[in-house]
Amino acid sequence: KDRTIFYSCLYRGLTFPKTMWEEVDGVAKYYSPYDQQIHEGKLWAGNGFWDTFRAVWPFFTIMYPEVTGEMLDGWVNSYKEGGWTVKWSNPGYWDCMIGTHTDSLFADAYLKGITNFNVEAAYEASRKNATVPGKGGKGRVGLESYLELGYVAADQTKYSAARTLEFSYSDFCVARLAQALGETDDYERFLLQSMNYQN
Repeated sequence: KDRTIFYSCLYRGLTFPKTMWEEVDGVAKYYSPYDQQIHEGKLWAGNGFWDTFRAVWPFFTIMYPEVTGEMLDGWVNSYKEGGWTVKWSNPGYWDCMIGTHTDSLFADAYLKGITNFNVEAAYEASRKNATVPGKGGKGRVGLESYLELGYVAADQTKYSAARTLEFSYSDFCVARLAQALGETDDYERFLLQSMNYQN
């Protein structure tokens, strides 16, 4: 019974994300939903990070570090091709999820020694998530009041308490990645910003 439960859970944990690339003459290529162009590299789809960043992705970093780096590079591609990291790849930007949880994925992986993804672009994307207000399926909706007041204002943005908590956690992750990359000013800024959960 325990073995059945274990393997059933393992199977479900590995169901997403899906590959969205193929080998063409020995080269990985994909059609990007972010800029409608064909690129070399690997892209992944079908993942809602709010559902998976707490447990599934940390599991990936431990069990499948090489593949995790490849998948993270795919999420970096969403930023490079569309200007933002994806919140739920469906396969492009989809307006659901209340935070920017790729921030957590990038920091967790890098701090565990996974470096086979574009860390500099990942950090640039996370920094943008934490500083530039987004709209719809891109960035953090409600970031304006979060930065001004220290919390997402309920009279301006839905799910304000949850957004405040998610933004604060992501800011902590951005701070830790900044620290690891030697970005001292950003580390201090985002660490202080991460304390907004208290508000």
